[in-house]
Amino acid sequence: IVDDNMDTLKKRFDTHNNDCIPIINLFLNENKCIFINANKNIQDVWSDIQYVFTNM
Repeated sequence: IVDDNMDTLKKRFDTHNNDCIPIINLFLNENKCIFINANKNIQDVWSDIQYVFTNM
């Protein structure tokens, strides 16, 4: 299936904005989101992820 065209890209953005963003905002408003800085090396990111799940 070839899906690398503007119509498909637009549909994906629309789906994300209509279906995902409201759920993300719901969790943000309930303080149920955890942010992890992924602009580090992979070992440090993995360590941060493990820390979060260990301390939940």
